[in-house]
Amino acid sequence: MQKDELKDFIDFIYEDNKVSNVELQFIRDVADEKIEALFKRLGENNNLSAFQKSMDVSVQLMQNAFFDIKKKEGSEEGKREVKEAFEFQIAYLIANYNRFFSLL
Repeated sequence: MQKDELKDFIDFIYEDNKVSNVELQFIRDVADEKIEALFKRLGENNNLSAFQKSMDVSVQLMQNAFFDIKKKEGSEEGKREVKEAFEFQIAYLIANYNRFFSLL
């Protein structure tokens, strides 16, 4: 992987400051290709496969939760609170990513 490949990829996706359904599918496809390359290089790995599948599940659950909450929450303060709660969950994932990959 080139040093700036991920940054360039993200910059391309967000160049119009929004992400379309087509772009989301493209991101997912590229992410799956990266995992498949690991399987080819390192062999099948049940934990890695489960992690890959859990990303799809997590995205679907996040979407479902978002739509459930959107029906109930209308105030700007409530929207900020919901966004913050989601951001903290994502920060938890990123912190674990940084922790584990510092050991690699």
